[in-house]
Amino acid sequence: MAIWNGPSTLARHLLRVRALQERTGGFTEFVPLPFVHMEAPIYLKGFARRGPTFRESILMHAIARIVLHPVIRNIQVSWVKMGQEGIQACLNAGVNDLGGTLMNESISRAAGTVHGQECDPLEMERIIKNAGRRAVQRTTLYNDVSSERATAAYNAGAPGGNCLRSNIMTDTKSVIAVIGGTGNQGSGLAMRWAKAGHDIIIGSRDAVRATQVATEITAMAPAASEWGNVRGADNLSAASEGEIARAGGSLFKPDRHYHPDCRSP
Repeated sequence: MAIWNGPSTLARHLLRVRALQERTGGFTEFVPLPFVHMEAPIYLKGFARRGPTFRESILMHAIARIVLHPVIRNIQVSWVKMGQEGIQACLNAGVNDLGGTLMNESISRAAGTVHGQECDPLEMERIIKNAGRRAVQRTTLYNDVSSERATAAYNAGAPGGNCLRSNIMTDTKSVIAVIGGTGNQGSGLAMRWAKAGHDIIIGSRDAVRATQVATEITAMAPAASEWGNVRGADNLSAASEGEIARAGGSLFKPDRHYHPDCRSP
């Protein structure tokens, strides 16, 4: 267990990682993972300090780029830990890698993060482009990905459980309301269903934000594609107008009931 003595602890750690890489060349990337303390048992029992602030987390990524260059060329940011705002800040502070897509992420959520369970390739690409960078898929060893594998990644089905049930992805075009669809998970699912030809209504307590996200998703569609239409609305309107709705990881028919999680942004 590391003993925290302030920034000097982090500095010594980075220098030792660099020295180890110079001897072995075994690291492909460095991933600073900020400690999520809010619901972590070790913190709640008084055995750990609070996690870093947002600013400290960004600085750690930036300093890692400076200290480890050029022996470790890839600095990765985790969307699970940092969220969309953190990703964009890190991409402008020395980071060149974003990971990973994941499926039903639970560890960080159990500790208190609020950035969702999954971030699929389309959503990653959208976030990267919004930061003014170009998204390129890679292999584990940072080699180019074949076109076949890239296509498979974009066409991958949604994870199991309640995130997506197979009866949605049919040949029948549906109007799907994604309640609370402005976050990573919701907008990622909205893009996937729009790509399959379904019309999407992004729902949020903030209808303006929902419309903004809908516009961003629409901008991702290739010219002359068969993507469905995507628009934004407030949660109640979206749930009322959609034939099928998603909220809090579950699916329901809006004409039957209004799911309590629809109140979430």
